[in-house]
Parts: sequence; C-alpha cells; structure tokens
Amino acid sequence: MLANSNRDVSNSLKRKFLYDKDLNSIHLLIDILKTEDSIGSISPNYTSLRDFKKYIKRSLRGREGKDLAAKNIGELIHDDLNRLELLLYLEGYKAGYRSTKYVNLIEKSFLNNFEIVSIYSQDRIYKELNKNPDLINLKTKLQNKFKREMKMSLGLEKLVKSYSRRVIKPKIFSINKNLDRQVKMYEGSDGKAILKYENRLFKKSEITSLYRSIIKFISEDSIRILADAYWNGLIEKVLRRYR
Repeated sequence: MLANSNRDVSNSLKRKFLYDKDLNSIHLLIDILKTEDSIGSISPNYTSLRDFKKYIKRSLRGREGKDLAAKNIGELIHDDLNRLELLLYLEGYKAGYRSTKYVNLIEKSFLNNFEIVSIYSQDRIYKELNKNPDLINLKTKLQNKFKREMKMSLGLEKLVKSYSRRVIKPKIFSINKNLDRQVKMYEGSDGKAILKYENRLFKKSEITSLYRSIIKFISEDSIRILADAYWNGLIEKVLRRYR
C-alpha cells in the first residue's frame, strides 16, 4: 500500500515538472530517489541548444532563411527538451542503480582491471572508465542491450508521444507567430529600394513535416539519455560498495 502511495506521489511530481514546469517537483523527485537508494550526483548530458539548432537547420535544408528559423524554433522548445531529458535521466539512472545482475558483472570487470585500492579512489576510477578496453566493450554491450529494450518500450513511446503532443506540438504549429522575419533591402530595376522579408511563413505541410522530424529527434535523444543514465547508475552502484 505504501509503495503504491509513493508511486502515485512520484507520478504526480513528474507530471507537474513536465507539464507545469514546476521546479520544486523535480527537486522533490531527486530527494525521494536519494532517500530510497542513496544515489550520488545527477549529471545528465543534455542536448545543447547549438546541436539542436543544427538538427533543425538540417531539417529545413533548402529553405531560405533557415538559420534564423532554426534559431527561433530551437530557442522556443529547447527548455522543454531539456526538461524531458532530466526526467528520463532519473528513470534510466534508477534502472541502472537497481540492476543487481549487471552491477555484479561490472564489479567483476573492475576487480579484473584495477587494483582494489584504486577502486576506493573514485575520482581516479571515473577517469579510467573511458580508457579501459574491457569496460568500454562492456559499456557498449550493456547500453546496446538497454537501447534495444527501450526501443520496444511502449511506456517510453507513449510518454514521448504524449509530451510531444501536449507541449511541443502547440509551439511548433504556432511557429509563424514566433518567427523573426529579417527585412533585407534590394535595389529595384528603377533604382528604388525594395524591402523584402528574408523568412517566408511556414506552410501547414512544412510545419507537419518539421514536427515529425522533431518527434524523431526526441525519440532518439530519449534512448540516448536513458542509456547514458543507465550506465552511470550501474557504475554508481558498484562504487557504493567501496565507500
């Protein structure tokens, strides 16, 4: 009964954070996770605004004024993307931290590759993680397995579609209201100056295509951040055994 109550509270906090932008909710979620599992620091590898704008620009290739349009669209929904990334990171981290089977496998690899004294020096271990071939291979293997599972996850697919529909779609379909349109000056045949907008407004078909492209990006990004968090959770659980 208590477990169900805690789950209801967590789900309520997740909704408030995602859809109401309630920052207190995410802090409470992190506190709950730390209380339940004594986890360490949370450090998601967020998608940068620069990389997101590059993706949007590629989606708009062939369109005049795509740089400015990508800037407008990126800035419009980048915070929404990061909010989803943070929540997914928590879920992936929790899944890794609680995966006893793979935690034991990683610990075995640690003991085969490092002196036990060095494992207690956790700053050093973190530096060595991305240098050791055995751990790199193990990371790739476990993350790929986890990614395959997540691609089949109806829960993740439902979350991405629901969030995109409720938060991202209204912003994308109203992009023409938020589109900066730079004015350029040209000289006409009669020598008089002509003012012309650099950016034309989006057609509905173009907006639909852009929205689908962004959903694809969010889906792939969700898998990426879940897998990163999953590995970090596994590593944190192993290192907890040597504190």
